[in-house]
Amino acid sequence: MAKLRSGLKKTGSTIALAFTGAQVGDELYEDLETALLQADAGIEATEYLLDDLRWRVKRAEATKVSEVKELLAEAIAALLAPLERPLRVGEFTPTTQPLGLPAGPHEIEVRAPGYRPMTLDVNVIAGQVIPYQGTLER
Repeated sequence: MAKLRSGLKKTGSTIALAFTGAQVGDELYEDLETALLQADAGIEATEYLLDDLRWRVKRAEATKVSEVKELLAEAIAALLAPLERPLRVGEFTPTTQPLGLPAGPHEIEVRAPGYRPMTLDVNVIAGQVIPYQGTLER
């Protein structure tokens, strides 16, 4: 957890540096592009965020760097909003995971953090589908 916090702190610092001493304009957008890419946002997400930010800045008629910074935070929140969902500890949704194993004997191990691994020995015959339902134990 400490490593995650440290990484997020560095990412936030890198992006915040783009705003330091900046003025609203092309240079700020270039610095933000560099900061987002260095933060591993990815090319597609970076391009999307910068296009969205430019639109928000224009719509809001923002002229202050502090306003642009707030608009970037809103753009990032809007981009991530569809991914937001509640965390339900100890509750799992059943899943189907086809493995596509070749014919022959196989040992399959299923693992999840905080649970004992489950091992299943199967002998697959060509073209055979073997459904399995199991529960991991703590």
